[in-house]
Amino acid sequence: MVGSRRRWLLSKRALSYATPLMTGSDPTKADLIPHDLPFNSHLGIRLERREGERFLYRLPFRDNLVGDPERGLLFGGVLFALLDYALGAACAQAVAPDRVVATIDLRLDYARGNDPGRDVLAFGECYRLTQQIAFARGTAFHAQEEAPLASAQGTFMIYDAPPEWREQQR
Repeated sequence: MVGSRRRWLLSKRALSYATPLMTGSDPTKADLIPHDLPFNSHLGIRLERREGERFLYRLPFRDNLVGDPERGLLFGGVLFALLDYALGAACAQAVAPDRVVATIDLRLDYARGNDPGRDVLAFGECYRLTQQIAFARGTAFHAQEEAPLASAQGTFMIYDAPPEWREQQR
């Protein structure tokens, strides 16, 4: 899986999904965070806004994402994908533009089920960097972070960005 994901990331097709996003803290630094990857677009995940070093993503509620039709609860894998994306984007921002990240490990603690029919928000923040590993945490919630649906903690491998990505940024 890692090999095929890395090959895809290095492919020209992946480059077509990468979109520059100017950072709020340093307007001269652009990053290549793909905010419209096919899988995430399929789920409907979209960047809501950036708050300092945190990215806030929205997952619009859709019936086809429900895993428990009786209670209207989202499939757990959908929340997992949302948080993986939010944490990964925060880590990618932290190491951009010359380095990129890939998920090594991600842990989710599900606190409660979602409210049926409501969108889910998630943020991710990178809180520690080493030479080869980025550490991130985040939360999925409806309207208030203080009432989480799930919290996540993850580690991400840091590696050099392919030369074509760096060229695209210049």
